[in-house]
Amino acid sequence: MSTPSAEARTPADDGVAPARPRRPSVGLIVLGVIAAVFTVGWGIAHFTYKEGGSVSNQMISYSVPTDDEVSLRFAVGRLTPGHVTCLVRATDAQHVEVGTAEVPVPPGDDEVRFELATTHRAASAEITGCWMTDTGNEG
Repeated sequence: MSTPSAEARTPADDGVAPARPRRPSVGLIVLGVIAAVFTVGWGIAHFTYKEGGSVSNQMISYSVPTDDEVSLRFAVGRLTPGHVTCLVRATDAQHVEVGTAEVPVPPGDDEVRFELATTHRAASAEITGCWMTDTGNEG
């Protein structure tokens, strides 16, 4: 029995299979597409919901002068003139909601001061969101 010369040998003669080119599996491609779609959708939903479409807000300050009240000062920005409503809330040290209110912001106002009534002493306050409000009753 003769052995093939070095020039005529193949990888199969050595017992080693040739390396196949690495391609991503179908599952990995599908997972990547799902992740991309989710990321884009989340980004769109986040900016549309959080900013109310064309309304932005920023807490300037808050203080807790008494056990049953929080004083808030916040800024509202809007791309188009009109009425805005902002939802504000206060929580206690255990993160339990102790007060909430919808605050109307008339056209032209960009800084708001509001006294929020609470059920007991608050530890923090926040603006959970603002949105354009169609009053529809002006005539």
